[in-house]
Amino acid sequence: MSLRKQISISPGNAEDIPGIMGLINPRWPPFKPASHYRWLLFDSPASPTIVCAKHNDAIIGLFVIHERQLLSGERCGLVSGLVIEDEYRGLGLFSKLGSAAVERSPSLDMLCSIANQNGSHALNKNFGYEDWGPIHTYALHEPQREMQHKVSVEAISEDTMFPGEIALPPSVTGFSATNSFQSWRYGTGSRYTFYKITALDGSYLVIKLFPIHDDEKLVGDVMGIYARHWDASAIVSLVSSGIAAMNAKGVQDFYGWGGPNDPYIPLLQEAGFETAKPTRRLCVLPLKKNSPASSWHVSMSDSLR
Repeated sequence: MSLRKQISISPGNAEDIPGIMGLINPRWPPFKPASHYRWLLFDSPASPTIVCAKHNDAIIGLFVIHERQLLSGERCGLVSGLVIEDEYRGLGLFSKLGSAAVERSPSLDMLCSIANQNGSHALNKNFGYEDWGPIHTYALHEPQREMQHKVSVEAISEDTMFPGEIALPPSVTGFSATNSFQSWRYGTGSRYTFYKITALDGSYLVIKLFPIHDDEKLVGDVMGIYARHWDASAIVSLVSSGIAAMNAKGVQDFYGWGGPNDPYIPLLQEAGFETAKPTRRLCVLPLKKNSPASSWHVSMSDSLR
């Protein structure tokens, strides 16, 4: 029997976590424990569709779709976890896994992926994804700032409340971020520590703390800005005040990512962030005729990394 015929394609389940760890951890450090994959793939309110390729009961390929709703009402599948063992490439598994995952996600209006150059090329070649443009990294090093407005700072716990959706300009749509989704995304199930910085009007900023280069130094990652109203100057003040508050806790370096049409990037630049060379691209595949056009944006808080 040919090798191609010995490989099976099937939905993933919690019993596959050890095999998924063995497939992903060597490729994308740092090491992530089983609890991380259970949180990301099986406890998520984003209803992940997980499809595995197996050979002799070993997982040799993976394709994951996280289902998210846009503020405009359409449903988007955020594609992640795309990986095939090197020795099994060239057998058409990428296409088979992707097709099987899409078949199990009939309610989606579109798919998107945040991919590197090779991944972007593969998505275009195998599925006809459109390249919508670069994902930019922005950075702020050693800020020396005074707090512009009074804010409250809390380490996010299972009791933290997230009161509302993100505010965007009228011409732009983005991912819905309900209280239940944010509680899962930033809650105790994640392997990171998150802080919520809240302004007097209820707008808030979420910053993730994580070590860099395996040392004890923590950096801050701006994961989400949830403004009550689209007021550019107020949002810049919130970001600057949040950075100052975390800076007072000893955090010196701050990062974040933003995709095409992200209206927050100019505001982050106004707050002092500098944009670095992009390393990833936003790839989109409309599945239905009414899929949103380029007015949609994605930020890296949606990458579920």
